Amino acid sequence: MFDDLRLLLITVAVAAPIGVGLGLFLSFRCPGFCKQYAAWSKSLPWWMWLAWAVFFLAMAAAQVGLGWWSFAAFFGAFAALELVAMGMAIRRGVTPPDLPTGGAPQRTTPEV
Repeated sequence: MFDDLRLLLITVAVAAPIGVGLGLFLSFRCPGFCKQYAAWSKSLPWWMWLAWAVFFLAMAAAQVGLGWWSFAAFFGAFAALELVAMGMAIRRGVTPPDLPTGGAPQRTTPEV
């Protein structure tokens, strides 16, 4: 077993409940924000997903340089997930036609 595995497990054990709790809080208290964020994330261009994958691969390489193999695998898994997200973005046509490229839907006020 790697020496850094204990640190990784502590990090994940602390971060996972915080992330889940924040997500549940926002989904119940601010559902409009969640819908707007979902629309924005669907409109990202494919190269943005590729940029995140490259970032996570660089983080994995840095962890290998430090000898922290568990963290390297962790960041490598994130890079793989970003590549899967990029494939899904390319398959669905990247940008929905009703959204501006790379942006969230614009708020409009109803005319009286």
